[in-house]
Amino acid sequence: MKRDISALAEKEYELVVVGGGIFGICAAWDAALRGLSVALIEQGDFAHATSANWFKIVHGGIRYIQHGDLPRVRESSHDRKALLRIAPHLVKPLPIVVPTYGRGMQRKSLLKAGLRLYDILTFDRNLGIPDVGRHIPGGHTISREECLKLFPGVERDALTGGMVFYDGQMHNPPRLALSFLKSAVDAGAVAANYVEATGLIREGNAVVGVEARDVLSGDLLKIRGKVV
Repeated sequence: MKRDISALAEKEYELVVVGGGIFGICAAWDAALRGLSVALIEQGDFAHATSANWFKIVHGGIRYIQHGDLPRVRESSHDRKALLRIAPHLVKPLPIVVPTYGRGMQRKSLLKAGLRLYDILTFDRNLGIPDVGRHIPGGHTISREECLKLFPGVERDALTGGMVFYDGQMHNPPRLALSFLKSAVDAGAVAANYVEATGLIREGNAVVGVEARDVLSGDLLKIRGKVV
């Protein structure tokens, strides 16, 4: 992957993406795979900010059960499955324990019902993943004694046990982002870090590109695109 600033100003791109975090990188990757000409710029290192500083969880959508957002549960499970399949060296299953308490919203019976619904909605969560070590197991509950054995410091008052479910985890988010970036460049995208967007190029009411500055040299350039 080569940082080629001059290539950014050579032609009009079908898409110019400003911001080289995981979302910007994946937008460029998806567009390049569809045959569009793409330019991607980032004012610092790729994936250096929010994309590098988060919980490193690849969510499978269980948290959307409480809102009744079932389509988003399915979508999240599908995307987690994709990452477990295409990046098995970077993403793996992670067991998570949620303590259960008393008779309210945190009671074991209610959370167990939600867990069962989640397992049904994500019945195909392992379909197409050849490595069984990357499969997401079904959830289950544990007793109060098992929960305390695992987490002696957990709040004990009204503790009834715990709910165990599995999600995805990645150890190195920037490495995953850079893998997508390399694939985008291999598909034809032109990408450059340390290029800061300083303004938009307008023609009438339309945005037709980005004014930018090479942070390393101070040179100014214009990157034209049908969509920014």
